[in-house]
Amino acid sequence: MKKIGNLTICVPCILFFAWYIIVSYANVYACDDYWHGANVHSFGFWNAQVFYWNKWEGSFTHTFLATLPHISQYERMPFVCNILSLLLLLYSTDLFIKTYFQASKYRTVVYAGYLVAFLLTFTTGEAEIRYWVCANNAYLFGISTTLLLLSLYHRFDFTINKTALWLILILIAIVGNKISFIYWIVLALFFHDVIYDRLSVKHFFIILFFVSAFSLLNILAPGNFIRLSQNMEESAAYGMTIGDSILYRIESIVPFFFASILLLPICISLHLKVTGKNIIIQTIALFLLFIGDTAIMFICFHDSGPKRGNIILEVSVMFYICSLLCYLMMWLKSNRLKTILQVASCLIFACYNIGNILQIEESYEYSRISHERDYLVIKSEQKEKILIPALPNSGLLLSYFCNEEVWIENVYLEYFNKKMRVEIISNDGN
Repeated sequence: MKKIGNLTICVPCILFFAWYIIVSYANVYACDDYWHGANVHSFGFWNAQVFYWNKWEGSFTHTFLATLPHISQYERMPFVCNILSLLLLLYSTDLFIKTYFQASKYRTVVYAGYLVAFLLTFTTGEAEIRYWVCANNAYLFGISTTLLLLSLYHRFDFTINKTALWLILILIAIVGNKISFIYWIVLALFFHDVIYDRLSVKHFFIILFFVSAFSLLNILAPGNFIRLSQNMEESAAYGMTIGDSILYRIESIVPFFFASILLLPICISLHLKVTGKNIIIQTIALFLLFIGDTAIMFICFHDSGPKRGNIILEVSVMFYICSLLCYLMMWLKSNRLKTILQVASCLIFACYNIGNILQIEESYEYSRISHERDYLVIKSEQKEKILIPALPNSGLLLSYFCNEEVWIENVYLEYFNKKMRVEIISNDGN
């Protein structure tokens, strides 16, 4: 029975990663990707970084990763970006599990795959997080580096200069990303270790100096204030309050609590390397993270309107649920019942992924039409007007989520360095 339970854990993982890789191969650029590419073509790669910092935002890690793919003209670059982000997330999750949980090397690999599959399946705005290149690079990279940091933090000796350097570099990458608020949580961990003499005061202040300096480089960028002033009048129409921000954030993490039963397969045989008292500390940390995330959400509402769900909070909820379920499973003595729960949870997760497979054909048709449009624009010598087909249903991929005509007029043609009028024809020829 136990072997059956362990084998069934692999089923939803295989299904998820199979269709994820297949769909990723069909992935294409969308929306902001063309804007980032146009800026690289216009300014050059490094000058584009200066442009963003002065005119748009201070998130230097994000802008670096968002523009990096556009150095190459390889048409499958979105696929390459998706796979690299996935591999980094799998590695960092595997290292995190090895650090904080007790399991064999084989099981940690399987569990890491299961957790990543769960996250990418149920996170809010999943099409954006999974496939949209500029969002995928920012958010999944942020999660991966945070997990790496927390793992290295507990594994290595801070007094070794080489280790301290790696930690500082990872911290800089984190604070330069969209989810830089997590740095406050990390600093709290560092401060905790100063109190308990694990980290010297000297090393703490060295790390604090570098992290604070690069955080200010992000926060005080002129582009942040320019962007805020441009969006302030429009954003004021939302009339968002603190209560609205809290409600919005709760709504984004509620699905994780309902889907938490699907984490049972890995929690049945996974044990924490901590005592039961730490669940209280974890609860407090999660609450503080929620408060901080809600505060940032409040600021975002008044910056440029509602944003996509913050994946760092969802990741924290996921690991918290795993911890809680691990404690509960310790009290469950029936191996037969554990196996039944394992198999049932895995089958539910597998059925959910089978439903996604049905949309693969739509994703490839969307990709085909998108490449056809690119080819028509690139090869066209017309100066006045060109006809391009309308995009069909994108399936699992991210489609244009705003006025397509506006994006084509202002960004799409600039990406290809074309000056013409584009007319979109529907599938019926109109």
